[in-house]
Amino acid sequence: MLDFVAGSDRAIIFAIYSSLIAGSMTVLLFLWVVILRSRLLVQQRRHKAFLDQWRPLLTQVALTEDQTGDDQDLVVPELPKSSLMYFLNEWNVLHDVLRGSAGVRLNAVARRLGVDTAVWKLLNHGRLSDKLIAIATLGHLVENSAWDRIEELLHSHHTLISLMAAKALINIDADRAVPLILPMVTRREDWAAARVSSLLREAGPAATSRPLQQAILEGTPEEAAKLIGFLPTVHRSIAAKVVHEVLQQSVDDRVTSVCLRVADSPLELPQVRHLVNHPRWHIRMRAASVLGRIGYRQDKRLLERLLCDPEWWVRYRAAQALTGLPFIEQKELDRIRQRLDDRYARDMMDQVMAERAA
Repeated sequence: MLDFVAGSDRAIIFAIYSSLIAGSMTVLLFLWVVILRSRLLVQQRRHKAFLDQWRPLLTQVALTEDQTGDDQDLVVPELPKSSLMYFLNEWNVLHDVLRGSAGVRLNAVARRLGVDTAVWKLLNHGRLSDKLIAIATLGHLVENSAWDRIEELLHSHHTLISLMAAKALINIDADRAVPLILPMVTRREDWAAARVSSLLREAGPAATSRPLQQAILEGTPEEAAKLIGFLPTVHRSIAAKVVHEVLQQSVDDRVTSVCLRVADSPLELPQVRHLVNHPRWHIRMRAASVLGRIGYRQDKRLLERLLCDPEWWVRYRAAQALTGLPFIEQKELDRIRQRLDDRYARDMMDQVMAERAA
């Protein structure tokens, strides 16, 4: 009996202590949430105060045409260390939106505030987010002294760091950067094509055209297949020459298919007309699409023939191409449809003409 009472006392004491510990933990957790919420509110107020002071000033500096980057009379308030990241975020956003002399004036303000020195610490010792903004800032500042360090980061295994480094190098010197970036495009599977296109457009056709042409014509079929898709970012005349030459020489269906996807010049028509007889259906399909974009009246017969192709997608693209040619009117489309002997070809014309009418 005494053992039972002693055991019950111990259970009660254990329950009391457990309740106290659980209650204490609940209070501590509540206090921690309150502290975090208070810190967030303080940060939001600081951010708002910063934007109220600096956003109008930076906008005015960027849009004031008579102000130059060499102006020693720029009047800007002191930038507290606690506001550095707020400044860099706002400053880089303006740089991405504005171009030309506005960037020169923004750079003058940043250098006046010592930002060019401060970002080096972020680059070498900061967190990932700090590193990214430091790379972007050095690129916008056209900081040539940072070239070697940023070029190292171009080879980073981290996707965002490598892409931001590529963007920064382009901002510093596009002519020098593009030949470094193109080999990375062929090797890195983690670089999305849309991001690469954006980089090359930012570099501009003058910096991109010749290096991309050389990389495609001298690269392996695998490299060429990856790079041809970026030809819309270069001068149209050079893109047409590259596609023309590759189509003449290529024995690789992947390369041929990518060329047809970007082909948009009459210079390429002789090769495209020849490819409507290709044994691979996806090549015939892309050839039909190209004829719909750049074909002449004489190509109407080729497209009519493709309407009778055994592959559904080839017939569909051929019908779309025919109905989209600007020099063929509805009456002529009706005549084409009436003289088709193939039932599947007539059905496809009916479908696409109905889609067009809708």
